[in-house]
Amino acid sequence: MQFWPVAPAWPAALAGAVLAGCGPWRRGLLWWVCLSLGFAWSAWRIEQRLDSALPAALEGRPLSVTFRVSGLPRLDGLAVRFDAEIEAISPASAHRLGRVGLSDYQRGHWPAGSRWQAQLVLKRWHAASNPHTFAAEAWLVEQDRLASGSVRPGARRLADSQHPLAWLDRWREAAVARVARASEGQAYAGVLLALVTGEQHSIPAEHWQLFARTGLTHLVSVSGVHLTLLAALVAGVTVWLMRRQSRWRAPPRVVAGVAGLLAATAYALLAGWSLPTQRSVFMLWVLALALCGRYPLGVGRAWALALCLVLLLDPFAALSLGFWLSFLAVGLMVWIGSGRLGALSWGRRWLRSQWAASLAMAVPLLASFGQLPWLSPLTNLYAIPLIGSVLTPAALLASVLPGDDGIYWVAWALGWAMWPLEALADVSPWQQAAPSTLGVVLAVVGVALLSLPAGVAGRSLGLWLCLPLLWPPDRAPPDGQAQISVLDVGQGLAVVVRTHRHVLVYDTGAPTGSSDMGARVIVPFLAGEGVHRLGGLVVSHSDNDHAGGARSLWQAYPPDWLLAGEPERLEAPPRPAQQCLAGQFWLWDGVRFDVLHPADASGQDNHASCVLRIWAGGQVVLLTGDAEVADEQAMRERWGDDTLAADVLLAGHHGSLTSSGQDFLAAVRPAQVVVSAGYRNRFRHPHPTVWARYAYWGAQRWRTDRDGAVQIALGHPAGPQLSGYRAGHPHWWRSRWP
Repeated sequence: MQFWPVAPAWPAALAGAVLAGCGPWRRGLLWWVCLSLGFAWSAWRIEQRLDSALPAALEGRPLSVTFRVSGLPRLDGLAVRFDAEIEAISPASAHRLGRVGLSDYQRGHWPAGSRWQAQLVLKRWHAASNPHTFAAEAWLVEQDRLASGSVRPGARRLADSQHPLAWLDRWREAAVARVARASEGQAYAGVLLALVTGEQHSIPAEHWQLFARTGLTHLVSVSGVHLTLLAALVAGVTVWLMRRQSRWRAPPRVVAGVAGLLAATAYALLAGWSLPTQRSVFMLWVLALALCGRYPLGVGRAWALALCLVLLLDPFAALSLGFWLSFLAVGLMVWIGSGRLGALSWGRRWLRSQWAASLAMAVPLLASFGQLPWLSPLTNLYAIPLIGSVLTPAALLASVLPGDDGIYWVAWALGWAMWPLEALADVSPWQQAAPSTLGVVLAVVGVALLSLPAGVAGRSLGLWLCLPLLWPPDRAPPDGQAQISVLDVGQGLAVVVRTHRHVLVYDTGAPTGSSDMGARVIVPFLAGEGVHRLGGLVVSHSDNDHAGGARSLWQAYPPDWLLAGEPERLEAPPRPAQQCLAGQFWLWDGVRFDVLHPADASGQDNHASCVLRIWAGGQVVLLTGDAEVADEQAMRERWGDDTLAADVLLAGHHGSLTSSGQDFLAAVRPAQVVVSAGYRNRFRHPHPTVWARYAYWGAQRWRTDRDGAVQIALGHPAGPQLSGYRAGHPHWWRSRWP
């Protein structure tokens, strides 16, 4: 239900369940009733969530709001970011607003659990939408964060909230502050903070890269491994203590089970009650209740009940990749470890379960990220016992003892424990283009077959079904054609031009807090397309919204050459940048590239924009950067109207009133116009006058804030073919967008 393209109607599913329940009793009918009830429940929750979204009429309006700071605030390069639970809103709205994401660009102090009255400017949830990149919109829906905005100066603090979650947030904030203070100066202080409290924002980018290369990203996310080990450790200590005194009359297994559960639950709450911790706590509670009641439930049924409980409490969990990773891996480990695959020794069952979990994780990891660490089994064999079973419990014990010396020494030991992993991180992971949908489906079937008991007919076929996952389709266009992708990078510009054997990037988007659009959008897109080498990079000019992601891009994909409108203003380029000048041109695979502007190196800022004309099969795309009306007139005088004529125009300066003049549009005569602009950006691009001007000249209009990434097939026999990414990937949460 969560993946339907339109918002489903829950009464229809409920009616199906009622009608099925009125029929003659059969065992198969019970499954149908339960399935219909599940669909009805999920559809009703979807409707409730959409009803809690910010009304379009309130977007951009100053609202007087009373709210509670939820979770822990975090500071990035631009602002303090935090979540807020809305308590009251003025002007009064009939809609219930849930959680909103707020930014304070004055970088004030926002303690966890505090209450405030402030003026907010909000907009509906919206995120960049591109192929092969993080599905941010689905994540926002799953987190119930259906609005975001900024806090205006003059906020007034009220009495702190007494809500239980506010107490929990204040407890977590105090724990984070203590661990951060005690481990200050240690190389892996951020990792220790994540292990103890689940707070990951202090982990630097180089450590994330290390974990990604070694397959240990799950290690810094408080998950079932940590909780189960802690529960087992506490239960074992409890049994050991009870056997050394005779005053307790309760059964040791009951007391040990309760103690382990309480410890695991407290740890899960300290870590923020994430989805993996919920799944593990629910499984532990079900197993403990069965143990205390002497009911032979079994781990498999506990896994199934935990799955049902998670989806019952939060049907939107299915939108999270972590949901599928955690339940799929644990399910296969339970399947193998339960003896269904034959009588095996404990060691062999453990090795086979680890192999099955690694194989199962390979499918979603390759499908989502296009990479797979070679050394993941080896690094997990080293890190889980040492870091997960020894250092994490030691850190938790040190955090509850008085004094900070214990935390400091655990952080010191963690640095030494990470030393072998740093050496192994030099081995590059397996990287490939995103597989096809058919390849993913076949691989899932293959993993299921490989998990069958030895000797079952057809089991060996599973390995062959997994092979198409490793041979993704070739997405390069044929000779004489070009695939041009205007990526959705918010208020900025980034274009990827691909010919049969070459790739060019034109502009790199803007910085975004602690990251930039080069790292968040362009690099994942290139990796998903199977690009291994960047032929060239053109930075039209030095404005942040065009050059802000250049550093991240050339660190991942060093270009063979670099062309820039203002080369002297680029920061630490990987090679000397050439000045972009009118008259330069090159040929790639039957596609011609011509530079039309600037005429000399005297221009600055927008007037220095490098304008690029791309020709393939008699069809033309014109990339104009931030060129303004004066620059457009200079190009008309130099080249004439015939040279400027284009089938597709990438609107200058994001559709600003300073660009796309009438005379220029009369010369270009575009059949299609693409505007790259951010959703409800503060510049209000594209300007309504210019937007109407495109329609006046008969152009079909595209915009990245509405259509997502816009793909242009240039040189196609039927003419330029344009498509928007959002139209090809509909989701129910967009069904009520204005």
